[in-house]
Amino acid sequence: MIVYFEVVYGLLLIAVGVNGLYFKKGKPVLSASAAKAHKGLESSVFVFPVAYSSLVMAGALVALQVAVPFALVLAAPTVLSIYLFNVFLQKNYLAPGLFFCLMNLGFAYFHSRSFAVLFG
Repeated sequence: MIVYFEVVYGLLLIAVGVNGLYFKKGKPVLSASAAKAHKGLESSVFVFPVAYSSLVMAGALVALQVAVPFALVLAAPTVLSIYLFNVFLQKNYLAPGLFFCLMNLGFAYFHSRSFAVLFG
């Protein structure tokens, strides 16, 4: 049963990553401080392509059920950064970031035996 949720999560990661890389649709109206921070991140040319590319790669690995623990580790920094950006700078859009963080944590807990080698 969990595999179905992982596949859907992987497809969502791919959708977010492809949207960020190519289409940039659904961009919310940012507050002044969030817009300033976002503009700073955009001015360094590599931050968004690297972040969105990692989401696409992690999403593909999760959707194909290949190296899922590695994919979760690959997606975690970007997902957490998006959530923390929303927590501190753009409080109106907490739900999507929280959803992705909780899904990532839940799947990491489900695959905790794979992480035991690293932390145990």
